[in-house]
Amino acid sequence: MKNPFVSETLNEGNSLKAEKLKDAIQLFRKEGFLWLNNVFSENLVDELNKEIKKLISNTTNLEKDSWPTQKDNLRVQLTLPMEGIFLDSDIFGSSIIFQLLNQIFAINGIPNNEVKEAYKKIVVDSYTGIISLPNCEDQHIHSDGSGLFGSPIDKLLPTHALILGIPLVDLNEINGTTEIWLGSHMKEINSENSHKPYLKKGDCYLMDYRLFHRGMANNSKQKRAIVFIRYAFPWWRDVANFRRKVSTKNISRPMKINNKAYLRIPKELRYLFRYAI
Repeated sequence: MKNPFVSETLNEGNSLKAEKLKDAIQLFRKEGFLWLNNVFSENLVDELNKEIKKLISNTTNLEKDSWPTQKDNLRVQLTLPMEGIFLDSDIFGSSIIFQLLNQIFAINGIPNNEVKEAYKKIVVDSYTGIISLPNCEDQHIHSDGSGLFGSPIDKLLPTHALILGIPLVDLNEINGTTEIWLGSHMKEINSENSHKPYLKKGDCYLMDYRLFHRGMANNSKQKRAIVFIRYAFPWWRDVANFRRKVSTKNISRPMKINNKAYLRIPKELRYLFRYAI
């Protein structure tokens, strides 16, 4: 039986038809989660996985740019450098994804792509990967952060930040996935509304920042890596997960970018990183 949030037929080629775009936006607003199929090429995903494996094999990188996300130290978050494959605009600037983002972050009904660059309402707040190592356990159920005000009004507000998750391997019952509680960004968790989306390489998902979820155990012998790009309104920063001390020496950095990398980003997408330099 297919999960109700699967949108297998939404995308055709590099675009979404108007009626399917409308359906996708409604589904995301209701459930806080949207699964899209075949958005990224397998070659691109394989190259990303290859580069992340190189990064985590380098102990210097691990010491400077990663931190454990649970007590067993078998699930690690890694800040990705804006260089090489990670600078490929097909990753953070996918045309299909931006058809959705332009609507989700619309202000007064005006889509993001219809306003001048100085007034565009989306930024990339973080660019990281989470690597679940063999034998890591289920995470605790959590949201990435609370709402804006920490009060009941948060459940009534539209999305202010979301995650684009790009699995770099096929997800299955053995290596695990991200278990989610649909609709929990807008209402209390329903224990019977848990779903385990097993995405394939090339698939991705959008998840509201407030949605309750957890990384599942990895019972395989291989690492499970997922690239996470957080998009948000430009006035918001994720201080719950980044910009904080994770050891006596290190601060969790949301991304690694310098002026040289910034200038290599296509001009029409630089606004996404205008506050990252």
